[in-house]
Amino acid sequence: MKKRLTPWKITLTAISLYLVVFFIIPLSARAVNSLYRDYRISHARNVFEEIYYRQYYGQQIDAFRILYYDVRFPQGYDYPNDNELFSLFQESFIKNRKRAGYDPAYIAVRECSREKHQHYHVVLMMDGHKTQSPHDHIQTAERLWEKTLNLPPKCDHTGRATSYGLIDDCMRNRQGQPQENGVMLRKDDPEYERKYDQCFRRCSYLAKVNQKDASPKHQRELFSSRIQK
Repeated sequence: MKKRLTPWKITLTAISLYLVVFFIIPLSARAVNSLYRDYRISHARNVFEEIYYRQYYGQQIDAFRILYYDVRFPQGYDYPNDNELFSLFQESFIKNRKRAGYDPAYIAVRECSREKHQHYHVVLMMDGHKTQSPHDHIQTAERLWEKTLNLPPKCDHTGRATSYGLIDDCMRNRQGQPQENGVMLRKDDPEYERKYDQCFRRCSYLAKVNQKDASPKHQRELFSSRIQK
């Protein structure tokens, strides 16, 4: 004999489903995202500290220059879902900076919002005795990224060669106001601790979960130089 569902059982079942769909599942998703965010932040900070203390501080390099840049694809470019092009570019760029004697290292994060193209944020670290301005590094990155994408040469209205502007030098904030690109860490600087914390926070910001939820699954989102032993 089949059991009949009484009105109160039907009501109880409906309430249970409502709670699961609108409260329990969203709370679980937020908890997972929170744990993932904390892991990313912790990992980015650990990588930064490993690079800094092993490659620079441990080698008695007392000036440590940190620069920022963003890497983007051209509008309408049929970019891949994987990170192959960025990895090729970053490898060639770091090799170029090594040959130039800057002793570089980096941390990078991939982002892919639903409104914007896939792009990358990079923290570049170098021997501070050998570089001050980001200008040459940004120009070199522009040239190598365009080469990686196999883009044709571009000229301005006067016929002079120019870049596509795909490497953002991070000299302006989100409001369009001028800002300094990067930090110089010196062991004898009275503001050393404050500037180090600033770099630490920057790495934490890169690792936050915001636009990264639109990236394809199983794609790497955090990159760094190989840490010297």
